Amino acid sequence: MAGIADGRQPEDADTARRLDERQHHGVSFVNGRFALGPEVKRSAITGGAMLYDTSRAGNLSADVFVMLQDWCSSDFLNGPISHDSIKYGHTVANFTNHNLKDLLHRHFGLKLSQTYGTNLFPFIKLGPMNADIPQRLMDRAAIEYGLPQIEIIKPKLVICFGKTTFNALRNAVGVQRVPSVDEGIQRPFTFRGTTIWLQAHTGMLGQNNRNKGGINRVDTDWQKMARSVSI
Repeated sequence: MAGIADGRQPEDADTARRLDERQHHGVSFVNGRFALGPEVKRSAITGGAMLYDTSRAGNLSADVFVMLQDWCSSDFLNGPISHDSIKYGHTVANFTNHNLKDLLHRHFGLKLSQTYGTNLFPFIKLGPMNADIPQRLMDRAAIEYGLPQIEIIKPKLVICFGKTTFNALRNAVGVQRVPSVDEGIQRPFTFRGTTIWLQAHTGMLGQNNRNKGGINRVDTDWQKMARSVSI
């Protein structure tokens, strides 16, 4: 995480320090296991290990916490340099990101910069961007990284995108998994005062699957979620 900017409130500085402790152990993922190692502050594939993303950003006092599944893959990093990712922390023209910003603005009146956003799985996965991550690894990431970050930020709402991410958090707190996105959207749960909701992934595939038959279920889902919390 970047250094604390001048003028940040003391409680924000403490929050950043605690996140640093959680995120900057230089954790690597090797042969199916999480392993501690030297701090790594670059996005690279080294010696067969998938190294974690240290470039978290966002509002440390956010009421809304946006949690996606994973942030990058080896194929993507072996491709052209993404200057948007370097400057903004995400690809600006990407439909997934654009749609997320639109939904946040329309239903909560928030900019993405007013939320705290991260990915549950903090490693670079091997292969293409759409490569699957075994549920057991998502479950462990929820215990070691997801829940501790929620405890540190203390948001009113966590929005999970995708059933795999949502189920990993449910499993981590001892709540039964959901079999489908539709059922998950109907079954938010709480963790230490924070309400955790599932929403369809904001990418084109996730949106189209949720809106099958030409019915705009996504906006209805977000409206229901927005009414359930006071932001």
